[in-house]
Amino acid sequence: MQKKLIAMAIAGMIAAPAFAQSNVTVYGIIDTFVGFGKAGDAKFSGVANGVLNGPRIGFKGEEDLGNGLKAKFTLEQGFSSDDGEPNSSKQFHRQAWVGLEGGFGFVGLGRQYAPGYHAYRNAAIAAGALDPFAILAGAKSLQIDAGSDSRWDNSINYQSKSFGGFSAQVIYGFGSTEADTQAKNPNRNNDDRVSLGLNYANGPLNLDYIYVDAGNTAFGDDHKEHYLGAAYDFGGFKLVGSYQIARQDADDSDVKVYQIGGIIPVGNGNIHVAYGARNEDAQDSDSRSFGLAYTHNLSKRTIAYVGLNRTTNDDAVALGALAKANGESSNAVGLGIRHAF
Repeated sequence: MQKKLIAMAIAGMIAAPAFAQSNVTVYGIIDTFVGFGKAGDAKFSGVANGVLNGPRIGFKGEEDLGNGLKAKFTLEQGFSSDDGEPNSSKQFHRQAWVGLEGGFGFVGLGRQYAPGYHAYRNAAIAAGALDPFAILAGAKSLQIDAGSDSRWDNSINYQSKSFGGFSAQVIYGFGSTEADTQAKNPNRNNDDRVSLGLNYANGPLNLDYIYVDAGNTAFGDDHKEHYLGAAYDFGGFKLVGSYQIARQDADDSDVKVYQIGGIIPVGNGNIHVAYGARNEDAQDSDSRSFGLAYTHNLSKRTIAYVGLNRTTNDDAVALGALAKANGESSNAVGLGIRHAF
């Protein structure tokens, strides 16, 4: 259960006038595992983190402004639970935003999740380190995945209320400073980007469409992505799948990622299985990935898990948890614990 602390408990982070008006929730996830793997001739064994979810600690709160209007904020930092180090030079690199919520929906300003983050709803292994979607879509700066590329700096974000199961999200990111942008690509004046997400969630069915138009990416000045994802819970089996296409302006080629998977309840846990493939127009640049995991619920907040992933690559690409050189296959096995607070 999340721990509710009044704002006084984190004095110095929240201004004193807010103490009597709002509460702050301190929350987080610690996900640590023992892993074993092999890629090419190299072998790996040790403690690592983030199979199901990236470790994090965050602060969020809201204030009732009256007439159905609320002020809200979130500050969230990620870290490596195997060594305690922050995994970014930014203090709150996962989320840092403030916004207003009312009958109109929600409007936020800051570093926020773009619609691409919510693609995890259609992934079988929580979009973690053993999940084919996370490996194949999260590589090479694709914008639609549940990783860092779906968190946008300097953004304004609108999320609608749900109407009959339908909801929408639109986000505009103003990008970096002009000096930073010109250093990356002198032929573009900015690296602004925009994304639209449409969701339908009703009972056992979830459907997502996501569109991204981004400037000055690793793929060129005009990078566009489309994503279709779906999940259906049959009761004894949940089927998930997605298809994603990205246009690389740099070489006028496409990248396609698809995955299909399932979640099967077994006793007090679930079996997760998924297969995905990434196809690029560039020669010898395709990858394939298979993931299998079992998660066991020790409590509402604590999960024990074991899982594996095998990713194979063509000669010009190196994807997967352990692959370092082009053409290498990545084989990984891990068992660990995830605790949420």
